[in-house]
Amino acid sequence: MAAHQDIKDYLFHEHLNKCMDNYGVMYLADLLPEFRVDCKNPEYVRRMEERVAVAQQRRQEPDEIVTYKTVGNVALEAHIFYPADFKAGDRRSAYLFFHGGGWSMGITEWGYRDCQHYRERGMVAISFEYRLLDIHDSNLLDCVRDAKSAVLWTRQRAEALGIDPEKVVAAGFSAGAHLAACTAIVKGYEPPSDTEWSAHPNAIVVHSASYNTTKNSWFAKKSEQQAEAISTFHQLDKDLVPALFFHGTRDHLAPIAEFTEFKDKMDALGNDYEYKIFEGVGHFFNDPAARQTVRDLTDAFFVKLGYLAS
Repeated sequence: MAAHQDIKDYLFHEHLNKCMDNYGVMYLADLLPEFRVDCKNPEYVRRMEERVAVAQQRRQEPDEIVTYKTVGNVALEAHIFYPADFKAGDRRSAYLFFHGGGWSMGITEWGYRDCQHYRERGMVAISFEYRLLDIHDSNLLDCVRDAKSAVLWTRQRAEALGIDPEKVVAAGFSAGAHLAACTAIVKGYEPPSDTEWSAHPNAIVVHSASYNTTKNSWFAKKSEQQAEAISTFHQLDKDLVPALFFHGTRDHLAPIAEFTEFKDKMDALGNDYEYKIFEGVGHFFNDPAARQTVRDLTDAFFVKLGYLAS
């Protein structure tokens, strides 16, 4: 029986660790009390309590965390970073970040580093939560709806957030990059609104995204058989907002061929955009030089648009 308990403790501990990594501390509320009672290994309990404390402390890094959308019993959060000299009524640029994670997992904290950088540069930066396939019984259409809701919510609260509603950037990595692109490209899935504001951003920054969602049957299964409706390649049209794209030639999750196909269509339509292809780099930019190049080019893009001071 002791051996069985040891195995149970180990598996429960590992499960919670994975949940913490993939979904964040807020979604462990039901599991943690059970773990404290059921786990008989005090070292596992100590480690988990320590991880929870660190995760909860990290949630203090944003200046404010608010609910921007409620769907049923799901409250989706916006983690807001204000510049040091911020005041309501400012007219600052807004940087909206959507995390990666295959639309199935991921946490807002993954956007903190970028948000902190742009807060320091004078923008109001917000990392947004959206519904995840793994835990919200949602689909890809819901993810797109949430991203568009985030853009609209930001504009509707421009005065309180101290932002210029005509200087809203949607940015993201991987799945989040697809969603950022969808806010500017995909038609439909607009949130209800009683204002004149649009759910389309003024610029986008797209890092390691999927573009043609019709090439993998998974997308059809997860989008109510509407993969083409959320394919930025198929929905792309002329007059796209200013855009910046990053992609690696060795991306095993979002093949470079998807981006080059998309780029060719951008050229044919005459859209205004910039891009950087990283030779020999995969989906995750583990090369510090590549990451710095992404940061430098993004900063320069914002300066060019007048969203950052030079």
